[in-house]
Amino acid sequence: MSGEETSKILEDQRNLLDELSRRLNSLLKHHKISMSLSEVFASVDGVNASAVSQTDDGWASIVSHSVS
Repeated sequence: MSGEETSKILEDQRNLLDELSRRLNSLLKHHKISMSLSEVFASVDGVNASAVSQTDDGWASIVSHSVS
């Protein structure tokens, strides 16, 4: 794979991640969740690092009391 092809792939991935971030931020705003996207990710990282069972979804209340 050439450097030009690699650059195009990386640019496409950045564009996809930017679009995903825009959509997730829009969902947070729409559902009146006051946490930023980075705060949500940090909370999920903390849950993943803990001993919480994979099937326990009680952690979602960290983000919003209305998350089901």
